[in-house]
Amino acid sequence: MPQTSWRSRSTSGRMELSPPPLSHERLTRPRPGDLVEWADGRLGRVWEVGTGLCGPDEVHVCHSLGSAFLGRGYVSISGGPFTILKRSALTLTMQCAPAGFWNWGSNLPGADMDVHYRLARPVFRVDRLP
Repeated sequence: MPQTSWRSRSTSGRMELSPPPLSHERLTRPRPGDLVEWADGRLGRVWEVGTGLCGPDEVHVCHSLGSAFLGRGYVSISGGPFTILKRSALTLTMQCAPAGFWNWGSNLPGADMDVHYRLARPVFRVDRLP
């Protein structure tokens, strides 16, 4: 896969990062942390895809955005309730929306040591309520 770099520009002394556009494959395959738009417009979040508590053709989804911890190579969702959906129940939107994540920025857990991020994530639509 070719390397794509982030573009940066300075605006009024603030650095803004513009991520490269997501690939077709990334927009069409759900991954942990991706967003799910329920039939009533509320957002949920994918926790697991084909692993853990769900089968290979299923996704484990938090009914709400919950709290998303961004680890090294994984995303852990706290919150709930959760439900398991067939991957075929997810409709592609080919769109992204900003979603909040957090982690221990210096890898040292403690009071006020968390760092918060807003990352563009693919959105999948579900034609039912959670």
